[in-house]
Amino acid sequence: MNDVAETIDLLGLEHSTQTIKGENIVADTRLIVSDGIIWFIYGYNCTQTPQNCSELQFRAVIEYKANEQQPLLDLNLWNAKNRFVRAYTTPGAKTVILEMDVYLAGGVTLSNVTDQILLWRQSLRKFLQSMEAR
Repeated sequence: MNDVAETIDLLGLEHSTQTIKGENIVADTRLIVSDGIIWFIYGYNCTQTPQNCSELQFRAVIEYKANEQQPLLDLNLWNAKNRFVRAYTTPGAKTVILEMDVYLAGGVTLSNVTDQILLWRQSLRKFLQSMEAR
């Protein structure tokens, strides 16, 4: 998670680290990133000192105001067209959740982690633009 935080720093994004304890979330820690919108990077199956995680999950919770004139974006169509990031909601919810999983076990380069962050940011912006276009 330290390497991920340093990469976020290099990208010029503000962030904070939060340890997750007893919140019914299986992640060990998360980074809260401010990028025009708040999004999170969750670290799963982490070892302590230094904190190495075998899995990461990028997540954003986006509020929307659905009405008859402007229905919610077709999330099934979004998921079919966008390979790496999935979007979903629950019935009656006023939020859309975007997620992207990254499996790190066995090792990856820091360049690959940076590419994953850039892919996430690009997909997040694309999703937000598609919501605005509706």
